[in-house]
Amino acid sequence: MKKTCDEILDLFDELIPFQYHQEDRKSGYYLGKDRRGNLFRIPMMTLSIGVVTNQFQEFSHPAQASELCAEMKTYAKTLPGSVYVVDRRQVEPIEAPAEAPSQL
Repeated sequence: MKKTCDEILDLFDELIPFQYHQEDRKSGYYLGKDRRGNLFRIPMMTLSIGVVTNQFQEFSHPAQASELCAEMKTYAKTLPGSVYVVDRRQVEPIEAPAEAPSQL
């Protein structure tokens, strides 16, 4: 997984600058306009990857994995540059409640 993510990020970071004009590549940003016509800096595009596996927890429904993927991607986007983050949190298994003693 690490090798794959590293290769994806390296290739992305190598190729994405060619999507911009040379002067924008040099400055590291390009200028955009908001709805009112005001200019503002837009940084070069980066890639954020959130990784979730079933190594530390089990999923009973695909939506659980999807929700964690979105959470990890959101976290990755808070970090600078192109990055990947891996969810390593361990979830305690849920034990069935003890049966109440039967009453006669």
